[in-house]
Amino acid sequence: MNLSAATEPGAEGAVASAPTDGGARWRAWAATAVPLVAWAALVAVAWTRAEPYRSRWKLGAAPVMGSFDRHLTPATVLVLVVGLALARYLPGWCRTLGWRRMLVVATLAFVGWGAATSAIRGVDQLDRTMADRHEYPAVIPLVDEVGVATFVDTFTDEEVLRRYPIHVQGHPVGIALAYVGLDRVGLDGSGWAAAATVAVGMLVVPGVLVTTREVAGEDRARRLAPFLALAPAAVWSVTSADLVFAAVAAWAIALAVLATGDDRDRSSRLGLGVASGLLWGLGIHLTYGLAPIALVALAVIAWRRRWEVLPAIAVGALVVVGAFVAIGFWWFDGLAATRIRYEAGIASIRPRRYFTVLGNPAAFSLAVGPAAWVAVARVRDARLWLLAAGGLAAVAIADLSGLSKAEVERIWLPFAPWVLVLTGGLAALGAGVRTTTGVGRRWSWSPGWPPVAGNLLALQVVLAVAIVSVVNTPW
Repeated sequence: MNLSAATEPGAEGAVASAPTDGGARWRAWAATAVPLVAWAALVAVAWTRAEPYRSRWKLGAAPVMGSFDRHLTPATVLVLVVGLALARYLPGWCRTLGWRRMLVVATLAFVGWGAATSAIRGVDQLDRTMADRHEYPAVIPLVDEVGVATFVDTFTDEEVLRRYPIHVQGHPVGIALAYVGLDRVGLDGSGWAAAATVAVGMLVVPGVLVTTREVAGEDRARRLAPFLALAPAAVWSVTSADLVFAAVAAWAIALAVLATGDDRDRSSRLGLGVASGLLWGLGIHLTYGLAPIALVALAVIAWRRRWEVLPAIAVGALVVVGAFVAIGFWWFDGLAATRIRYEAGIASIRPRRYFTVLGNPAAFSLAVGPAAWVAVARVRDARLWLLAAGGLAAVAIADLSGLSKAEVERIWLPFAPWVLVLTGGLAALGAGVRTTTGVGRRWSWSPGWPPVAGNLLALQVVLAVAIVSVVNTPW
């Protein structure tokens, strides 16, 4: 069964067919302005309500992690200019390049933009994260002391777990073993750890675009690419292991979705399903919070009624689960130990109500940017919503679980691309409206795109630079 693009009557449809209709223009303007104001109001209220408690919560820049530290240098201006140039020309490149070249360009733009925003505060920021004592590579000396076998076998012992860096305590053993493995093959040090993180993490871009193409068509995937590459989430992405989790999830979803395609024979479906399952099995052993994003793949499988893919996915996942059990790690025991450490830490004094209702939604909204809010309000493409609904549901589940109180601008990076998929429909709003300057004409920052899309893309860039210039984040 196929979904077709649906448009919202009275907003983008009116703009496209009658650009000189004042009433239609007013409705289109309001449909954009209201979510922008709501986005700003949420961030402002979350910031204001946190003001008296920042020190106690150890969140100097609440609702996001970090400290307020204004930083304006020539590098800031240079990065802003580069970002705005990308916002101006990247949509055209993504529209005209061949599909594979477009994937490469979008991925490189994503990495370059993330590196550029990090470098605003100095090039040393690029590997600072992995050099931090709370990060995964910091556990390597402790593993060297006891050996890998003992490290894995005792990992679910809460008394042992408390000795490890904070981020190791909060995740399954898989991600720690990944960085230990890098060290064992001679790629030691924070520089190599950061490089490996980027090399794997950047694959999130093609993973999401391939999925979008399969479900919503190539046109929507091409329109999504610039928003995915230039999202404010880049501020927290480039050297964060959460981007690795996002990439693994993206390709687990992509393979599952590809397995449901009408042009696949039975053996291809089974092969893609098993491969997807292997990635799901790996993913849940990298982070406990990855499971909800499986709703994206499940939604597509259910809509296309390709239930035969599920057993193949299960087989692949169980192979990985069995491998971890064989070396001494049981996922549920690990989760239980992590919950104990979580409840004994700073989360115990951070109020659940504030973070569930205000703090977490505001921080995540900063990561996806105001363009995502406008897309949620205006885009009516059912194919994109099939993907985005799973992403939004995953965010809701994670928020209501109470297992994330702050830092979700980073922790929820695996969810962000699946909310941003809706921005792939923004460039279709008002299609046909002239975007050059002149009497009766409207102007767009990105030539060839309608104003609502081109100007929002530029706003995403400005927001990312503003965040880095005001907040000194740990990532």
